[in-house]
Amino acid sequence: MASDRHSTFPKLGDSNYSSWVGNMRAHLMTKEVWSLVKGEETQPPPSELKELKAWRVNRDIAAGEIYLSLESSQCVHVKNMEEDPVQMWKKLESVHLQKRLITRFNAYDALFSIRKEENETLSSLAT
Repeated sequence: MASDRHSTFPKLGDSNYSSWVGNMRAHLMTKEVWSLVKGEETQPPPSELKELKAWRVNRDIAAGEIYLSLESSQCVHVKNMEEDPVQMWKKLESVHLQKRLITRFNAYDALFSIRKEENETLSSLAT
């Protein structure tokens, strides 16, 4: 059974996904529903009534915890998927992690544009 611990980290906003995702993953682990959110636990068939009921309870816990950890500005991203924590997790990831070539290009461009000045030491450049 899931524990009664509540999240103690900041809700997901426009700029804190990288810290929120780790905290939320750990929080869902303490609630014993992370494997469901990862998609490892699939819905049992209707013939397995006891397992289906337990799966639905865990699904609702996971979805509720994710939703309650969002700032109001982020709720729009998971509208109409409030009962599907797997979909919610994937959608939030796609919104906040820009896996585009241009993002990588900009990072490399910034890295390769670093130049050592004549009066600068290597250790100061590295820091």
